[in-house]
Amino acid sequence: MKKRELKDVHHEDLDGMILLIERSFEIEFIDNELSRVKTFGELLDAVKNKISLKEVDDCTTQQAFYKLRDALSSVLEVNRDAVLPRTLLTDLLPVQKRRTKLRDIEKVLGYRLNILELPNYLKVTFIILFLLSLFTITLNWWLAILGAVISIIGLLLTSLRGSISVKTVGELVKKMTRENYMKSRRNVTTFNKSEIERVMIDLFSEVLEIEKERLTSDAKLQ
Repeated sequence: MKKRELKDVHHEDLDGMILLIERSFEIEFIDNELSRVKTFGELLDAVKNKISLKEVDDCTTQQAFYKLRDALSSVLEVNRDAVLPRTLLTDLLPVQKRRTKLRDIEKVLGYRLNILELPNYLKVTFIILFLLSLFTITLNWWLAILGAVISIIGLLLTSLRGSISVKTVGELVKKMTRENYMKSRRNVTTFNKSEIERVMIDLFSEVLEIEKERLTSDAKLQ
């Protein structure tokens, strides 16, 4: 269970969150513009006020789903109607040529999805092998070099495939909406003001591992 308090988040992590917010909503805060912002509610208001676009009442998540479905249908040559929120991404993107297909999907969408990752057990195995190689270099230099080369090649080869960090199309749509809100919309000259709070709560909860219930308007940032 997530126990972290917003006020306990390091300053560097908050700076990173601001960058993510700026990228998602395609805004930019100038130096010291947020110096008086002390609570999550004040940050939320600052973001809403910064977006100078026409306000409309529509659903960005739904639009993101349609965009993703069209991209999947185009690149993978699958029936659009067969792509549902519950559809498993591993069924759509088998290991063979997974990275290449994903890259083509990202080109259609116009931004990176960042859903491929190395399985933890492989990461740990190759990192341990690499570290052991460094420690043994004075004992047997050629064996140490061989171990280092194997670990590096192993990391590179496994990264070409990678495991998918989200399970379903629906989960990916939510990720798209929180990390690339504006690019997920059908009309990038409009936004739905009522969605901003939910998107920011999702972003803070996912990245900083804070319970959504703790992200109240009076939650202290520092």
